[in-house]
Amino acid sequence: MTLTPSTVEALRELQQTIGEANKAKGFHDDMPDRADFVPGKRGDRAFESAMRHYHGNLHMLIVSEAAEAHDEIRAGRAADETYYPTAIEGSEVLKQPYRNGGGPAKPEGVPSEIADGIIRGFDYFARHNIDGASMIVEKLIYNASRPFKHGKKF
Repeated sequence: MTLTPSTVEALRELQQTIGEANKAKGFHDDMPDRADFVPGKRGDRAFESAMRHYHGNLHMLIVSEAAEAHDEIRAGRAADETYYPTAIEGSEVLKQPYRNGGGPAKPEGVPSEIADGIIRGFDYFARHNIDGASMIVEKLIYNASRPFKHGKKF
């Protein structure tokens, strides 16, 4: 397995771009602030609890995208199918369907939901100043050392 430094840097740039875009849309405004809790031991426990809920919610948002991809399969969509329920019939600009009002139509389907999960994962890295590219490389290297199917049947 070979990952070039430019590939790793591209992952870092993607993480930064996703983090900045989500922050600009207000998605980083929900982290609890210690200053909002009563000083002292009771406030410390409440803040720690709020932080656990905050992280748990972010993790479940990643999971929810996988569940939405699964729902697409259950609805009879193909794994590689992308569709645009809000697109204007017959419109195609740069191969991107548009909706009334001129904005891009919302892509739906398994690929869209998996992309959303990856976006949420990269945003998690960005929110918490985690070098996601390094972690991905580290996990790829470790996984390459594991047995076939990691010793499992599936």
